[in-house]
Amino acid sequence: MLLWVLERVAEAKRIDNIVVATTTLDEDRAVANRAESWGFGVFRGSAEDVLSRYFGAAEQFKCCQVVRITSDCPLIDPQIADLVIGEHLDGGYDYTSNTLDRRTYPRGLDVECFTFETLRLAADSAREDYQKEHVTPYIFENPEMFSLHFVPAPANLAFPEMRICVDTIEDLEAARTIFEAFPDEDKGPDAAQVVRFLLEHPEVIEINTEVKQKELRQ
Repeated sequence: MLLWVLERVAEAKRIDNIVVATTTLDEDRAVANRAESWGFGVFRGSAEDVLSRYFGAAEQFKCCQVVRITSDCPLIDPQIADLVIGEHLDGGYDYTSNTLDRRTYPRGLDVECFTFETLRLAADSAREDYQKEHVTPYIFENPEMFSLHFVPAPANLAFPEMRICVDTIEDLEAARTIFEAFPDEDKGPDAAQVVRFLLEHPEVIEINTEVKQKELRQ
């Protein structure tokens, strides 16, 4: 699944470098080794303080802009990533995402962009555990400090009730069903194809419709 995410992200035209930011735990050595063998950058940091891990990765790889995409999203769409990145850069914002004001895209197509300086300020200032675990809450909870921008989904992708990320066995079953429906797509289906498929096959939506997303403050 990690390779699917990385290969799909690599299709984005506005991303220059891809880094897997994993942990220093022994069990994640396999993640680091596999990612390096595939030719991707790797940074290993704290398992609990993911914010510090992101900052360390951005600092080591000398990023001026950071795009955050989580590895539980095997159906991430590079075109959506390019859209969010483009609006972020064109507007000169500190932070841009397609989930800022509300969820409009299906869950699993989330993209966040922020400047290195914004990340540095968050890493220096965040004090709550949930801010460190989820990386960006300190940024979007302080709009007086940062310029924030929201990118809503177009009408054909505005189905926030759809769940195409992978956190549970049910999610994995649904994702496999989607991929298997597109055997001729080398990199898997794009977001529009996924949405059309799910609308035509509501039984696939039902596979993981009862999964409850973890709350931000928990």
